[in-house]
Amino acid sequence: MKLKQKQNVYSNEECIHRQGGSKVVKGNWHLLAVSYLVASFTTISINLLYCAMIILLYRHQRITRIQCIIIISSLLIFLSALILEQKESPINSPLPTPHSSNLSGTIVSSVTETDNKIEFQFKEDKSDQKTLVTIFKDTNSDQDYSSININFGAKCTIIGKQEIPQPSKNPGQFNFQNYLKQKGVSFQVTINDKKNVSCYGSSKITILHKLRSGFLTSTDKKLSGYTSSWLNALVLGDDEGISEETVEAFQRWSLSHLLAISGLHVGLIVGIFYFLLVKLQLLTKEKAQNLLILLLPIYAVIAGGAPSVWRSSLMTVSFLLLVKLRLRLSVTDVISIIFLALVLYDPNLLHQLGFQFSFMVTFALLLSKKIISRPYSKWYIIFSISVICQLSILPLQINQFYFINPLSIFVNLLYVPYFSFFVIPSMFFTFLFTYLAPPLSRVIDDLFKMIHQPILKLLMEIDEFLYFPLILGKVEGFYWFIYCLFFYLFMKNLEKNKSNLVLKYGCLLTFVLIFLAVKPYLDPHGSVTMLDVGQGDSFVIELPYRKGIFIIDAAGTMSADFVTPSNKVYKQVIKPYLYSRGIAKVDSLILSHNDHDHVGSVPFIVNELNVKQIVVSKYFSFSEETLEILNQNKIPVLAVDAGDEIIYGDQSIRILYPDMDKGTTNENSLVFYTELGGLRWLFTGDIDEGIENEIILAYPKIEVDVLKIAHHGSNTSTSEKFLTHTNPKFALISVGDNNRYGHPSLEIIERLDKFNIGIMRTDIQGAIRYKFKGKIGTFFSHLPYDN
Repeated sequence: MKLKQKQNVYSNEECIHRQGGSKVVKGNWHLLAVSYLVASFTTISINLLYCAMIILLYRHQRITRIQCIIIISSLLIFLSALILEQKESPINSPLPTPHSSNLSGTIVSSVTETDNKIEFQFKEDKSDQKTLVTIFKDTNSDQDYSSININFGAKCTIIGKQEIPQPSKNPGQFNFQNYLKQKGVSFQVTINDKKNVSCYGSSKITILHKLRSGFLTSTDKKLSGYTSSWLNALVLGDDEGISEETVEAFQRWSLSHLLAISGLHVGLIVGIFYFLLVKLQLLTKEKAQNLLILLLPIYAVIAGGAPSVWRSSLMTVSFLLLVKLRLRLSVTDVISIIFLALVLYDPNLLHQLGFQFSFMVTFALLLSKKIISRPYSKWYIIFSISVICQLSILPLQINQFYFINPLSIFVNLLYVPYFSFFVIPSMFFTFLFTYLAPPLSRVIDDLFKMIHQPILKLLMEIDEFLYFPLILGKVEGFYWFIYCLFFYLFMKNLEKNKSNLVLKYGCLLTFVLIFLAVKPYLDPHGSVTMLDVGQGDSFVIELPYRKGIFIIDAAGTMSADFVTPSNKVYKQVIKPYLYSRGIAKVDSLILSHNDHDHVGSVPFIVNELNVKQIVVSKYFSFSEETLEILNQNKIPVLAVDAGDEIIYGDQSIRILYPDMDKGTTNENSLVFYTELGGLRWLFTGDIDEGIENEIILAYPKIEVDVLKIAHHGSNTSTSEKFLTHTNPKFALISVGDNNRYGHPSLEIIERLDKFNIGIMRTDIQGAIRYKFKGKIGTFFSHLPYDN
């Protein structure tokens, strides 16, 4: 019986070998790929667990003794190599010291050029360090930037100041510094004058980069802006022309894979290309295959060189070579070998989200090939593929974006076939006809706009009325281990048509997601977080068991025209933090006063989150635009006065000020007192010393533990008299790094030190979080800080 089981296992691989070829790991290359993946964690527990699993497979005769030894040996080799790599990697090494001087080196990346800037990676000869160079164009002049000769492989001299990239200063915020580190980039340099850059020479593949630039420019000139933006994204891998609104809608509905060139795009292009060459008898099959083997790597470079493009191109080339050499490997083996080749060439690829998504989806579909190859209807197959893809990348998606959109599976059912059968083929033919038959390309251009615009508008309508995301927040790895285990068992039993077990593990998968959604409501911890929003204020209070969420102020910035409000702070700081905490509902949005550095993000919060009410003083006046947004969203406004008390469950917020209209927004700042985690908190907005004196007279016995320093540490407030009266132990200062106002004032810092008050400030420490349980809590800073 055991012998029969063993025989069936090997027959499933459907592999044949050339005589004399190695049979050791054939059919099990995916285990070597997993070995590398496991080794990349470099934790003893995970690696020991994997070794135990391999030994278990051997004991059950699923792999041979030699295969077991090779897999465990490869794990040890990968682990040793990665440990050595990490010690030398810039990701884990301290940042080198930047300097300002003439930098000499070589351009080591493709050059990205837009209407406003030119960007590339530059490797310095002296230090061997990489720098991200950004040249901002002078849009008010007709300067010719092509004269600088910026090409891949060019030798350059750059005059500029190296700067260390900005790290993440808030939980959930995108970490640009780590992003560049993963690409081996240590510094960035900003150039505003093209005279500070001088380059000469190029590399052998510069012609491909120039060809790509030429294609992008040509499509922009020969086609409408609308069509060229989609063609450039889907054929040439440049999505700069796609509107930010569209990109974000595609992200919300898990359609981003349609905007990135991947196996779907390459497969369609190869299929069309092969059909035209062979069916039209332009070339024989063998010559067409040879041409594809030659052109696909070239296309990968021209299409931008994204990991998904290389993965799909190399897979196709590999299969064509196997056919020519009359070799056979399982598809799983091929993708595993390509995975290993890419990560061994560049280990940093493993940290790139596009690389992770591409291989995860491909592996999931390959391992479920028996399920999706059953003789069911096409719509059932498409639905199955959509579900498998969504479930397989769900841990990656939540880890990156903190939410899932349950309805995205059904939207994918509509838009994946639409892109597969119309959008991508039409863009490829438009690209060809732009050079072979320009009049025909313009006909397709008009047809594409006529069809695509209303279908894209439909997606926007769906996004507006049916977008109900499940925001789960940051999830610990343990829960993803449980999820992956249930997902594996779900897929295994689905493959074997064991409907009862499929239902069981499907319910368990659902239960895991429901548990993650309700987990905050079971957590006895609460927190107060002062976000680093630059020169402004924004605090988030989370009550234990998720009994209440309060946001105190929501700073914003202005756009380049200094007139239009910008959503930058909301998108980059406030929203990521709220999503990372699994927050979709705000019980009270408390606004101290109507200055942009305190309320600039309010319209964006109100439009995207479920805000129950807004609390302001009686002397607060909204702008007409904000009032219109509040009315559209039917959000009630509670106007409070000194002496009022806001009760929310067991939480009390006592309003201390203002008691009359002082005429200015700062003097009319809402001042309130509350107790959280065993500490007494006083929030002061932007009041000055005069208002502090009024509070002293009105509340002669008030004492606090935590004082929010008024007006970002300006010397117009936080008087010695006020500090003596309130006697705080901790001072919170929300202030922008190197701000033009000189906040916080050195006078205020010295005064706080004189009173032995612990100072916590966002410009140095990033976000500050007080996490508590009952009446005991601890302060944490997002950035390490040695006071």
